[in-house]
Amino acid sequence: MRVSVITPCLNPGDRFVRCLDSVSAQTYGDVEHVIVDGGSTDGAVELARSRGLHVISEPDNGQTDALNKGFALASGDCLGWLNADDWLVAEAVDHVVETFAANPEVGWVYCDCTIRRKGAVEEVVRAPARLDKKTIQFGNLLTQPGTFVARWALDRVGPLDEEIHLAMDFDLWLRLLDAGVPAAYIPEPLAVFEVHSSSKTGSIDLSEFYREESLALLKSGRRRQAAAGLGRAAAAAALTGNERVDAARLPEAIERFEGMAVEWGLESERRVVRAAAFAEAARLELQVSRRGLRHLARPAPWLSRTSLEMIAGGATRWARRRSA
Repeated sequence: MRVSVITPCLNPGDRFVRCLDSVSAQTYGDVEHVIVDGGSTDGAVELARSRGLHVISEPDNGQTDALNKGFALASGDCLGWLNADDWLVAEAVDHVVETFAANPEVGWVYCDCTIRRKGAVEEVVRAPARLDKKTIQFGNLLTQPGTFVARWALDRVGPLDEEIHLAMDFDLWLRLLDAGVPAAYIPEPLAVFEVHSSSKTGSIDLSEFYREESLALLKSGRRRQAAAGLGRAAAAAALTGNERVDAARLPEAIERFEGMAVEWGLESERRVVRAAAFAEAARLELQVSRRGLRHLARPAPWLSRTSLEMIAGGATRWARRRSA
């Protein structure tokens, strides 16, 4: 099995070397690394070409467009992407190929991932051991680095949606699940995802990621869950720099995202937006302080089946992290 790793980039900086090194250091022999560059001027193109990699450099319409170009150019039976500031552990592709070989019906594999943030303790994010259509109905629980998709599975569901720029991975997971493509879980970190001030995750407001996840849910026909996603976005929009949710800003944020729900044809689900906002505010703030419970001291999150499911799911994930 040939494995292709696609790296989209635009002036990636010093971290790019680490990304390239991690792919070239794979213990599995047949790995193709395709670099899709948007017109870098920092020497990234020259560096990649000096290593004999498959490189194209031309203007594009953003990361999702670049990834689709890379998938079309790649020759692998198995495809993954690795952003220029992330890296794979040396045995990652070996584990992926072994998993595909042991499970010939599987169309994609996913794993745990190590998250690094400046000034914070390194964290291993554990993915759900099993996936079905409901597992990620309230947001993305999978990390993109270290996830690989068989060529036949990507052909079945089609390329990444180029209208989605932040949650294109989540949209792909939903489409794979809805198409009945089986997945397999590798219960160890295969990649390191670094959050920093220049990365998308570190520089773009969390509410924008949640808004795009909501759009992907709506596309898939999950209207109630899309409304809940807008509630999550409202809570994220009210986050302060110290990871607290500003109770004074939250009502305004809820009103704004309720308006978005109406624009999206979700007027009948407006109550879900409000209930989910308080449930998500509690979840976000409880990660740093017990004061997060104050967001649950009101009727709204307890009067909606959707927010009750969110609260129960959050409690289950918290218990799992505590026992890991």
